[in-house]
Amino acid sequence: MRLLVVHGARELEPGITVCQYVLGQIEGIDLRDPVYNHLLTLFRENFSRNHILTTDYFLQHHEPEIRNLTIEWLTQKHELSELWKEKYEIYVPFETDVLDKTAFNNILRLKKAFIEEKMKICLQQAAHAQTEEEQHAIMTEFMFYKGISMAAARELGSVIG
Repeated sequence: MRLLVVHGARELEPGITVCQYVLGQIEGIDLRDPVYNHLLTLFRENFSRNHILTTDYFLQHHEPEIRNLTIEWLTQKHELSELWKEKYEIYVPFETDVLDKTAFNNILRLKKAFIEEKMKICLQQAAHAQTEEEQHAIMTEFMFYKGISMAAARELGSVIG
C-alpha cells in the first residue's frame, strides 16, 4: 500500500503507472488489515473511473489514520551522511530510480503471502478430509501452491524451507 500511496501516479514506463501495474497484478486479492484494504478499495474504485489517486489526496484525507500513515510513509527514516558518501563513495539510489524493481518485488512478496495462506487452508482441509481421494486432491493442490511459493522465494532470493 505504501507504494501505491507514495508512487501510485508515477509511470513505471510510458503509459503504465504504478497504480495500473499494482492493481493489475493483485486483482482478486484483498488485504487483511482493514486500513490497507480500505486504501486498496479507494484505489480500485477511483481507477475504475480512470482516476489515479495522488499522495496529496491521502495527505489531506478526512480520516486521520490515513493521513498519519501517509505522513509516516513519506518521512525518511534514515539518511546517509554526506561525509560518509564522500569518504567511502557509497551512493544509495532513490526509490524512484528502482521503482520498477521495487514494485515487482513487493507484488511478488504479496502474492507469496497469499499463496502461503492458501497452503495453510489446504493443510487444514487435509486434516479433516473424509476420504483418501479427497485428501489426495487437497494435497495435490497444496503441492501446486508449494511450487509457486518456492519459485517466488527463489526470485526474491529468500531461503526456501
